[in-house]
Amino acid sequence: MPKPTNHCPNQLQVTCAMADTCHNGTRTVDAYRAHVEAFNEAKRGIKLGAVERCLFYALLEQANILKWPESFTVDSGTLVYLSGCSRSSCLRARGELRTAGLISYEESTGNLSGTYRLTVVK
Repeated sequence: MPKPTNHCPNQLQVTCAMADTCHNGTRTVDAYRAHVEAFNEAKRGIKLGAVERCLFYALLEQANILKWPESFTVDSGTLVYLSGCSRSSCLRARGELRTAGLISYEESTGNLSGTYRLTVVK
């Protein structure tokens, strides 16, 4: 189970427990590192608040759990739970992360979950 980090109680620290032994451990660690580095670079250029950081790390956790698919779906309730933020805050933060180019999001029809894609900003 991910643990909260010291600097943001709701920010989850994602690790691959099997990184040293699983066949795709290097890919997992490299993908995680690439997204974190892109996020840190984006934070220097634009203002991203605590909610945006917590939502980004919640999405990063989902991608890690799913073994880094190109895109994935996750319901808003899960993101609210993982980020520790309200639904309205998560929706606003999602817009900020999209504007920053860190994620793409495609809404679905009906009650289905939307599709997220983490993008690495160069």
